[in-house]
Amino acid sequence: MKSHFFYSIKSCNDVFNVTKGQGIQSEIGKTGYENDPLISNVLVDMYTKFGFLEEALQMHFFAWKK
Repeated sequence: MKSHFFYSIKSCNDVFNVTKGQGIQSEIGKTGYENDPLISNVLVDMYTKFGFLEEALQMHFFAWKK
């Protein structure tokens, strides 16, 4: 399941679809995988790539708090 989320977010990065990526992040939040380093890193990458630096920083600090 975790790898499914990783590759889903990564594909959103590749096709420049941040809206879909945010929807997937919402689903990830329900599973608790948001705390996983692999998932949090790909989310930070997504937000940085699309210029959402505030969200990227929030994800980065959220991941390090856990």
